[in-house]
Amino acid sequence: MDVLDIMTDDMSIKPVSEWPASWRRYLSGFDLADMFEGRGEDREMVGILKKIKWPDKVKNLELLGKHIDVQAFKEKVEHSGEISLIDRIQEARKRARGK
Repeated sequence: MDVLDIMTDDMSIKPVSEWPASWRRYLSGFDLADMFEGRGEDREMVGILKKIKWPDKVKNLELLGKHIDVQAFKEKVEHSGEISLIDRIQEARKRARGK
């Protein structure tokens, strides 16, 4: 996604209808705010603040890498010690008899 796809030469934002489909589909957020100066009768609109939130590419890559089919960032967990299932069952039976 290239910012030039949605900006004009004077650095204003193009109408959303002129944006490429990739921008319209994958934008994380878009905020508009009217900016005013003065109070009461003297209040005058001086501009519009437009905020565009790009998708978090690092987070998206991380999620993609952890996907089941990709497994690029497969997390490894190491266990130490030996406890067999039989040992656990026998300990549970001892506790049950003791009550």
